[in-house]
Parts: sequence; C-alpha cells; structure tokens
Amino acid sequence: MSHTAVALLLIVSAALSGVGDIFILQWAHLKAPAWLGLGALLWLGALVLMGLALRASVLPFSVLIILWIVVHAVIAMAWDVSAIGARFSGAQWAGIGFALAAVALLNTARPRPPESAPGQDHAQVVGRHLDAGV
Repeated sequence: MSHTAVALLLIVSAALSGVGDIFILQWAHLKAPAWLGLGALLWLGALVLMGLALRASVLPFSVLIILWIVVHAVIAMAWDVSAIGARFSGAQWAGIGFALAAVALLNTARPRPPESAPGQDHAQVVGRHLDAGV
C-alpha cells in the first residue's frame, strides 16, 4: 500500500475517533445512550482503520502514531473553537506548532537501513529483538 493510502487511512481513522470523542462528550452532557453507542461505533471503526494502516505501512510506527494524534487533536480543537468558543493561549499555539513540526520532520527524515538480512522476514527481526531484550 502506498504512503498516501496509509496516510489517508490514518487521517480517516483519527477523524472518526475525534468525532467519536465528540459524541461521547455529548452523551456525558445529555445522558442519552444513543450518543454513547454512536461514539463507541465510531471509535471501533477508527481502531479497525488504524489497524489496517499499521499493518500495511512501511513507515515507522512513531510517524504513524504522531500523525494520528495530531489529526485527532485538530478535530478536538476545531470542535472546541467552533462549538464551545474556546480560545488558545500563546503557549498552546506554540505546542500546536511544535506538533506540526514534529510530523513534518518525522515524515521527511531519511529512512534507517533495514535491520534484517536478505531473506529474513520481519517476524525474525522482531523475535531477535525480543530475545535480546530490546
């Protein structure tokens, strides 16, 4: 699967989880069980998509997780600003800038050389690391 397809899967996953959080917040305020059910279903879908993206990706796990967290946070911030009327401080804006810079740096960094020898699959590499306590 291409990097773009994996990134799109993660973005959709993070967006679903962000909307799921909004639904669960609505349930907490309104005490209507339908909000909780819809929020849980959205989270389930988000986790399935995230699993598919992680399984299909050749990108480092850290890059994928940070991308997911940033998109999720953007959804939450958009909701806070548009629906609740939140205002962010200078320090919060700096944190947002650092998060975006981290994603950019992680996505543009040079890839590490593979740790496995030709003919050695990923499970053997992981097993070797687990045996060594890494």
